Amino acid sequence: ALQVLVLLVPWPLWAQSAPTVDELVKEALKVNPSVEELRLRLAEARVNEVPAGTLPDPMVDFMLTDARFPRFTVGKEEMSMLGVTVRQDLRYPGKLSSREKQAQAETGVRELELARLKAEVVAAIRETYAELYALDVELEKVEEALDLLQVLKETAQARYAAGFTSQE
Repeated sequence: ALQVLVLLVPWPLWAQSAPTVDELVKEALKVNPSVEELRLRLAEARVNEVPAGTLPDPMVDFMLTDARFPRFTVGKEEMSMLGVTVRQDLRYPGKLSSREKQAQAETGVRELELARLKAEVVAAIRETYAELYALDVELEKVEEALDLLQVLKETAQARYAAGFTSQE
């Protein structure tokens, strides 16, 4: 029966010991959705740093002015024309560097948020692990005390049965 039980129960369930605190911390940081969200926000902030210090994209506009719409009169009428316009917004000299610094500051804020959340997760896991350890030790002591009480009970019963002591 024991051999069948060993074959039915998967190996990790009966051979695995309790994980260490560091293993629990590593696993929690890997699967915690809040940590993953902040990692993604940090990656986004890092990506946004580079374009923050560049000029905006140039704009191209196409124009058609037709004096006798719906007939096409471009080239026949002086008031009809086609045009192409290219625009490039130029920022005030200090604005590009300030936008870049702002993006770098945003990245720094995201890094600090991620570090703070990781520290909170690690502290919570270590605290819970310590509480579990304390409960395990307490349970051990209670079991030892129960064993001692059982011995005292059996001793008292044996002494009473032999007539060495009174019932009180």
